[in-house]
Amino acid sequence: MRVKELKSTLNSDFSTLIERRGTNCEKWDGLAQVYGRDDLLPLWVADMDLPSPPEVTAAVRERAEHPVYGYTFRPDQYYQAFIDWLNNRHSWKIEREWVCDTPGVVPALALCVTTFTDPGDQVLIQTPVYRPFFQVVTRNGRNLIESSLVEEDGYYRMDYEDLEEKFARGVKLMILCSPHNPVGRVWTEPELTRLGDLCREYGVTLVSDEIWGDLVLPPHRFVSMAALPAYAEQTVALLAPSKTFNIAGLHNAAAVIPNPQLKREFDQALKRCFLTSGNIFALTAFTAAYQYGGPWLDEVLELLQSNFDLAVAALNGFHGIRVRQPEGTYLLWLDFRSLNIEHHKILQTLVDHGRIALSSGLSFGKEGSGFFRMNIGCPQSVVLNAVKRIQSSVENLVTYR
Repeated sequence: MRVKELKSTLNSDFSTLIERRGTNCEKWDGLAQVYGRDDLLPLWVADMDLPSPPEVTAAVRERAEHPVYGYTFRPDQYYQAFIDWLNNRHSWKIEREWVCDTPGVVPALALCVTTFTDPGDQVLIQTPVYRPFFQVVTRNGRNLIESSLVEEDGYYRMDYEDLEEKFARGVKLMILCSPHNPVGRVWTEPELTRLGDLCREYGVTLVSDEIWGDLVLPPHRFVSMAALPAYAEQTVALLAPSKTFNIAGLHNAAAVIPNPQLKREFDQALKRCFLTSGNIFALTAFTAAYQYGGPWLDEVLELLQSNFDLAVAALNGFHGIRVRQPEGTYLLWLDFRSLNIEHHKILQTLVDHGRIALSSGLSFGKEGSGFFRMNIGCPQSVVLNAVKRIQSSVENLVTYR
């Protein structure tokens, strides 16, 4: 199907591509280092080419106008903003005593691995998955165990039989991606319940990366594993405003740990690494985003749905490419396998012919061969441009194969 631009009723703030070159932006200024050239349309790094909520910008600007940037702490309103957000947005009531502060979800993943396991212990991840999941395990001297998600016509599900078999062999900790990057699944409560039962039966601590939890499209609903009473005591949930409000560069996140013993151990790990203080601007943005960012997020979700509709309509079935609507995130998982063309050749054609930078599926594990991840968190005009470049690249591949 050829590209057809979709109508939009969105705020015009989301229609203009903001110039990010020259800001030390990884997504735009880091192209040459990764792809060998800098004249590409970058849809690889998972941040959005959209302005953050104006209330966040205003709060950070107001704080910056005070000329002293000394040591700071997290005030009560910081925690209350987070607690209220989870209650109002997800009907999840948490206690202040459950919350730990971290400089980011990935550092928190690494801390969980080193805090709740010993060197040589088995840590399980479900692949394909975000690259740091592999690295926080192997770089800390733990034994990486992989359980492949089962893919059926572009839809992914957990392989519970494989999980049970590997849990029975001594897995001590599992890292869950919920919602899932890159395949876009939003795990349902029945799916989480079945996983939680297995974790409880085999004594596996579950660390749930829930950074994408606010970016879920109707009718799907995000449910935290830590919000399910039967499994809260074995779960560490990691959340952040970074993806939700496009403030990833400020590096601030929270761990929700209902189990008092796990909470004490995690607190001690933070203190050992001297990670208990915060960045003035990160704390300011965190508070403002959770206090005032709801209406802005609603508009972003509307834009994402429209962008997904456009991209899926244009690309699914185009010379055999397969892509299905994700349930959450702002990521598309494009399946080029039916082309029967070597993965690296597809990548190079996208770069050299299409002048577009997508994330190689192989960076998410061996199951990603023939797949590419596309970030549609941008103005719709950029998505329209991108699908044209992808279509041109595919036509080139099938013509000169």
